Amino acid sequence: MEKYLGKEFADLSEREKFLRDNADGMENIGYAKDIPSEAVEKLKEKLAQATIKKMAVEKLKEKLAQATIKKMAVEAENILIIEA
Repeated sequence: MEKYLGKEFADLSEREKFLRDNADGMENIGYAKDIPSEAVEKLKEKLAQATIKKMAVEKLKEKLAQATIKKMAVEAENILIIEA
């Protein structure tokens, strides 16, 4: 068997049709494009900044939750004092 089939077709679409018609099946293969190192460094920096912001928001949420719990405890204590 030849290493390359359909070489006799000059037109790419004719060769593709020939290969499709004579194939048992097809595999769709995608090729990943390499990212230049400068772009990778920029993406790493962007990820680091996003992570820092996320951690700050989570810390703020935790402080807000603790403050809310303390406020509710004080209000509950005030209600008990008023009722007594």
